[in-house]
Amino acid sequence: MYKSITQRLSIIGLVFFTLIGCKKEPTIITNSNYQYVEGETMGTAYHIQFNTTNKAVNKASIDSLLRQLNKEVSTYDTSAIIAKFNASKKAFHVNIDTAQHFYQNLQIANDIRKATRGDFNHEIMPLVNIWGFGYKTKAKDIDSSLIQSTLAYIKNPITIGKNGTTVTLLKKDARQSFDFSALAKGYGVDLVALYFDKHNVTDYLVEIGGEARTRGRNKKGNVWTLGINKPKENSAVSDIHAAVPLLNGAMATSGNYRNFYEENGEKFVHTINPKTGFTRKSSLVSSTVIFTEGKYLCTKADAYATALMVMGLPKAYEFAQTNKLNTLLIEILPNGEFKEYKTGLLNQ
Repeated sequence: MYKSITQRLSIIGLVFFTLIGCKKEPTIITNSNYQYVEGETMGTAYHIQFNTTNKAVNKASIDSLLRQLNKEVSTYDTSAIIAKFNASKKAFHVNIDTAQHFYQNLQIANDIRKATRGDFNHEIMPLVNIWGFGYKTKAKDIDSSLIQSTLAYIKNPITIGKNGTTVTLLKKDARQSFDFSALAKGYGVDLVALYFDKHNVTDYLVEIGGEARTRGRNKKGNVWTLGINKPKENSAVSDIHAAVPLLNGAMATSGNYRNFYEENGEKFVHTINPKTGFTRKSSLVSSTVIFTEGKYLCTKADAYATALMVMGLPKAYEFAQTNKLNTLLIEILPNGEFKEYKTGLLNQ
């Protein structure tokens, strides 16, 4: 998964945020009790600012958390739990005590799959590989028969059984496999944020590959402000479409304007519809979701942003309204101009 995240999120990414007013700083800086740390994880970069005098909260502790997550949900690390499951043939057993991140990602993914009636599907990995956005070589010939045969087992969910701390995953087809790339970065953000909460860090901004979560205020005493990238193929990361103040919450954005490839004059975007099996190109070019309540705020924002891109307009807008999501959906019109659709907090 993380090689694909490098390709899909860092280089031609799904999501781009700019931290408004935050210039590039040294690896670690201190202003009063504020620290700034940066590093690499999940094939992308993280940038974190936090306010604490607790010396146990530092770059080393953050990196340790993210390394453990990688060991459980990276499809590119053959020793990772998800990679072992994907390589398994039928029954796969894991212990929650040693696979808590893998299991938590799985639970949240299942919940959102149900809530979106399959528009979000973490079992889409075989299709991701077929279209060349995963960890396997792109299929040479992609036709309706290949897609339909793949959909036949993707639409048949993997069975999950639990006995104490042991979870058993039962495949109906050996080719079934998981892909957590649509929520793992958000989960990484939540993982660090929850660690901060546990250690009484009252002010922070955690950003991984564009997904972000905030609490309190920045070192100047202002509310954290996040930027949503202008959804154009040639836009710079610093080219901002909208700035969003976020006191306590998480925000994630998904889009098709960077993550694509061209072949024989045809453009293929990364958004794959798990119901049809084909890549989804539509006038909806960006979807931003904010969550302000709950535990795994950024994980959910990350997954729902992807689901809305799969839905396209107007279904995404209707879904966001019905489910009271905080969203900013951006449509590109035939003349190249943008049209916004806002719901919840973003409509105020």
